[in-house]
Amino acid sequence: MKHHFRTPLQVIRITAQQDGEFTVPKPGVVGEYKCVIVSVSSSSKTDEKPVTWTITKKVGLPLKADVQRGDEVLLQGGRFLVIDINPHRYSLQITMVAEVKGHDS
Repeated sequence: MKHHFRTPLQVIRITAQQDGEFTVPKPGVVGEYKCVIVSVSSSSKTDEKPVTWTITKKVGLPLKADVQRGDEVLLQGGRFLVIDINPHRYSLQITMVAEVKGHDS
């Protein structure tokens, strides 16, 4: 994997804030990092209406990046959920998933 981190991304951690009897989710930006996109794959569920596409991306980040499972990532205008983190020798490789609903034309 090449280690040229050029693509910007933001990591958002959803924290809970106690508000009386209820907990209110409060998003907070943990950090902004440069990354490299390793792979992109998509699959569709055409038997459902509306059609749903699942987009999976693997991204390489620097080792010092503060990322946890369950964080949200803003990457190239899309919002993804972090489902897996694998540390490598010089970088972290994270797997992210997003669902997109649309129509079949």
